[in-house]
Formats: sequence, structure tokens, C-alpha cells
Amino acid sequence: MRDNFLRDGAPFLEFAKNSYQELSPDKLELADLLIIGFPWSGLSSSRLGAFKAPKSIRTYSDLIESFSELAEIDLGEDPHASKWLDLGDLSVKLWWSGYKLSLKAPNLLKELAKWAFEKGKVLGIIGGDHFITYPVVKTFWDLGVRFSVIHLDAHYDLHDEFERDRFCYATVMRRVSELGISIYQIGQRTRVKEEIIFREETDLVKDLPSSLPPLDHVYLSIDLDILDPSIIPAVTNPVGAGWTLKELYSFLKGLFKGFRERKVKLIGFDVVELNPAFDLDGRSSTLASEVLREVIGLALSLM
Repeated sequence: MRDNFLRDGAPFLEFAKNSYQELSPDKLELADLLIIGFPWSGLSSSRLGAFKAPKSIRTYSDLIESFSELAEIDLGEDPHASKWLDLGDLSVKLWWSGYKLSLKAPNLLKELAKWAFEKGKVLGIIGGDHFITYPVVKTFWDLGVRFSVIHLDAHYDLHDEFERDRFCYATVMRRVSELGISIYQIGQRTRVKEEIIFREETDLVKDLPSSLPPLDHVYLSIDLDILDPSIIPAVTNPVGAGWTLKELYSFLKGLFKGFRERKVKLIGFDVVELNPAFDLDGRSSTLASEVLREVIGLALSLM
């Protein structure tokens, strides 16, 4: 399977010890979580560079430890090291003409998502700009999986169009809602009138309540700009007055505790919008790899 993915000269995640060895059917069967990179950026941003994030996160993961503080497990040591794999980057392109978008990935994403769901495995995606969430969740939805999305972000991402583009990071949750998927949002602190009106008119997009709503299956999407730019400045669209890393970790720990208590099935997650083009000292990439490590640890703790 790994032959269908691109490495582009990037190492594996440093704490993905099991991924450095030859991939085998037994390893895939044993792994509960599969990490893939989705190195893509749309053209509607004046700050291009998010497509470099999967490689940068992997590179700077060399600076962090393999122990997940939130899950209290070591991702680089057995028994947990054999429970997840970093497969590399998906060789994928998105094309659109007018208002029609198509995903070109030789059906690999669909095949991988179908296999993962049937086997009870979780897909973890390293973005990429935030629009990569759409083809991933659409793939699951088209397979007949029914789930909700929990969306952490400084932005609502509910524009119908942004700079004459219907398929971009600013429209992603609008497109997701049009599939019929319920979205629970938290962390937003900037908006436009169009998004306010849309939220008033739809029942599909709501604030995430303090008490976890009834959920069966869920997909978690984390835009790193939920954090204050003093913590991770190298994101595509930084917004002030954001969360601290401690606040994010506290939220995630409580969220996954709720998942565990209510037996909510996590089908996948993404961590998006790191922009290495503005990460001159590697600090943002290093912290992004820490966030990814903690989400991987928490996801494994559910299994």
C-alpha cells in the first residue's frame, strides 16, 4: 500500500518507530490508527504554503518526545508503537472547473477509508489547508457512514464563496453541511454577516455545548489557528485572542473522556493550516507535531 503514497524526501514522524520498518499486511492489520499526509493548498489564499505542512511536521517531530502527556502512553514503545502507522503523504490533486470539484486520487482515499472503517480503524490526516477536510469526510459519507463533525477553529468557514471560489478553506464547513452532516463548532472568534445568517437558517451547524451532545460516530477537525498567534504564529490566517496550548489540551482531554464514557466512535481526525512558509524558526512546526502527538495518543486511548 505504501507504494501509493509519496514521501517527498520527508522522514516519518520521529515517534512512529513502527513505520520505519518494512510495511506488511500484518502491520496494517494490527494498527488501529493510520496517519496520512494531505499536502494541498488552495489558490484563494494570499499566504500559500500549507501544502508544506505534512513534511514540516514530520521533520520537526525529531525535536519532541514520543510520550503523550494527555493519554499517558508512549507512542514510540510497544504495545502502543505497533498500534499505529505513518503511511506517508497521499498523492492527490483537487481540480475544479466553475462550481464543480473533483478529487483525483486513483480511488486510493476511498479504498483506504472504506477499509479503515470496516476494520474499525481511525484515519488521521495531516493537512494541508482546511479544505482537505471536505474530500475526506465526503469519502466517509459517500460510503454510507453517518457521523457528526466537531470543528475547532478561529473561523466559522461558512462562506458560500470566497474570492469567487466555492471550494476553499473559507467555505469548507458550508460544503460539509451541504452533505447533510451535523457540525459542532468551538473556538470561533471572527465572522462575517453571511456566516451569521447561514447559521441562523440551518439546523446543521451549532456551537458545541459544554455537555457532549448525543453522538454515535464523529470526525474531529482541528485548525491550528484556534491557538493564539503568540503560540503558533505560522498559520495561514492568524486571529488574535486565541486559545492557549493548555486550554486546547484541557479541552481535548475532556472531549476524549466524553467519547470514552459515551462510547462515541472516532472515525477520523485532521490537524490543518500550519503554514511552514512563515515558520522561520521551526517553532510552529514543532508545536504542531506536539498537538498531533497528543491527538494520536488520545485516539489510541479509545481503542
